[in-house]
Amino acid sequence: MAMAADRDLTTPELVSVAKSTSKSARVRIGAIMKLAEITDGAQIRDFKVVEELVAITGDATTDMFIRSTSIEALARIQINVTTAQDKFLPIFITILKDSKLHLVLRKAVADALRDVLAGSKGLVQKDAYKVCVEIAKAKSETPGLRAACADVVGVYASEDNLEVLVPLLSDTESSVVEHAAAALYNALSRMSGEIPLPATNKLVEMLDSKTVGPDLKVNVMKVLAQIIRDAKTTAANGALPKIIDFVKNAQDDKLVKGGIEALGIIATAAAVEPLKQAYMDYKPAAAAPAAPADPAKGEDAAAKKQEKGKEADIRTLIMDALSNVLQTQGEKKTGFDTKAVHESSALLIKAGEDDPSKTVQSAAIFALRYLYYVKFKAEHKDAVDMLTFKIRDTKTEDEMKVDISKTLQAITGQDFGTDPQRWDKWYQDNMGGKKTR
Repeated sequence: MAMAADRDLTTPELVSVAKSTSKSARVRIGAIMKLAEITDGAQIRDFKVVEELVAITGDATTDMFIRSTSIEALARIQINVTTAQDKFLPIFITILKDSKLHLVLRKAVADALRDVLAGSKGLVQKDAYKVCVEIAKAKSETPGLRAACADVVGVYASEDNLEVLVPLLSDTESSVVEHAAAALYNALSRMSGEIPLPATNKLVEMLDSKTVGPDLKVNVMKVLAQIIRDAKTTAANGALPKIIDFVKNAQDDKLVKGGIEALGIIATAAAVEPLKQAYMDYKPAAAAPAAPADPAKGEDAAAKKQEKGKEADIRTLIMDALSNVLQTQGEKKTGFDTKAVHESSALLIKAGEDDPSKTVQSAAIFALRYLYYVKFKAEHKDAVDMLTFKIRDTKTEDEMKVDISKTLQAITGQDFGTDPQRWDKWYQDNMGGKKTR
């Protein structure tokens, strides 16, 4: 009887295929990708998977695409299974520093370093970071590699992140600028010090620039929003009206959505107000009797459905932004913006109860979990009132009732599952007053 052709290979068999010079590049790459999926540390150790992949990575006679896949596999193993960096970092650094090597190989290393750092899985030593800094700054390097190295700078915990990234915002290569802005956002999320005034002013100017694309402007908005939230400098405050204007008037959906996300990061009452207005702007009016389609006007049912989906998508993003407002205010060590919390809670309750989209309702119900902070107790009654009404409503789907139950648990500290009677009784006994629904 012939052996099944699609039998899964064992770990030693995969290693053998990955090393075999008689196999095609495609087959060897497939074996390496399988090795990257192994989550059993004993298998990795016993069959020297890391050592074999390091050997493949460092073999200059091996196909470039096999080597780049091996680099990716080593990063995945570092993140998922074991500390392998001491074995692979020397060859990673050697490849990264060799300007004669192809972009594919060097960028694979930069991307691997970024992924490992983002996964908080090591790379505490600074040698690889220093090489990435040099490349990010070097005008002689290709923009793609410089951008990838800027990503590494953004996720590496170093005191000189800003010193490296801020000048890159003025780079002549748009891809480098875009990645530098995203990296700056990542770096700022870990910093508590002052932001250089020239950097802040440059970021604010970029929001007005006609040569800066929407993707970059979104990253810039997020950076400025974080600076405003953390009150690191008043120079960023001028960005708030610009962000609000993007949400109200931008024709590009990316800018609208980016502005909404930025307002959620700012998380103050001044940011919640435009979120409320945006919710109303993107909420469809009460449905009127449907008129017959008029081919002469080019009416298209699919286009209308797509527009409706876009509106719901933006309203969902607003719910997520309000969730961030509650979480940000809840985590403040001293005090909180009472108005921001109340206005966010009121809109989430309204959306959770009657938004035309089930997706938006679900996002609102999830966001209300962040009322669990004791200091938000003044908002609990209205939220629990709506949630207990909705969990006993026969029109509420079972899946949503489970979500409602989880939110009720978070706010009340009680667990009655999806039993509407028990939730209702608890509300009556503990929150008092006549139910409004």
